[in-house]
Amino acid sequence: MALKKSFSLNSNQRRLTWTMLILFVIAACLLFFFAWQLRTWPVLSPASPALLPDLSLEDKLSERLVASLPDKGEYDELSLLSSPDGLSYAYIVSEDAAKRVVYNGESGPLFDGITFMGFSPDGKHFAYTAKRSEKELAIVNGELGREYDWIFNPRIFTSDSQAFIYKARDSRGDMIVINGKESQTYQRIYDLQLTPEKDYLVFFASKDGELWRGEIPLKISE
Repeated sequence: MALKKSFSLNSNQRRLTWTMLILFVIAACLLFFFAWQLRTWPVLSPASPALLPDLSLEDKLSERLVASLPDKGEYDELSLLSSPDGLSYAYIVSEDAAKRVVYNGESGPLFDGITFMGFSPDGKHFAYTAKRSEKELAIVNGELGREYDWIFNPRIFTSDSQAFIYKARDSRGDMIVINGKESQTYQRIYDLQLTPEKDYLVFFASKDGELWRGEIPLKISE
């Protein structure tokens, strides 16, 4: 009886041994197959960036003198602004405690500070805002606008370059100014927004305890 039990255990051990051997052979074959496949696959490498063409700048670059700049320290180098069409420029110069804008070589009037400069999208118009005696005003194409207590952002040209817009405040209240023309006054005008098509200016404003929504068409009638 003991011999029969011993023979049964040896048989199970042999069966387990053969099973493990077969599994080992299968695993080795699969490993060899995948290793061979990897050798035949193309090696992937990052694509090399395309080289930029040689423009031979020495032969093609042209330049011309535009103006002589003030001595270093008399003008703000970081303020220099060029128009989108690349034909005009402007920068700020300091004279004692005052500042002025130089546009295409022509000096503007002195102010206590310059708070904004910008060109229209077509580059044909130039505007800036400035502080004088605690008042703020806009200067568009060299023409001085009305003085206000504050002029707020945004100060923008319309996409067709036909209008310069800003929000201003004085003792009367808040108003929108477009090309020097004022809207009615409100107690407060909140953020100005352009519609996605940029053909309307929209805003919210408070007046007499009520909230109003306003819109102004920006397309210039021909």
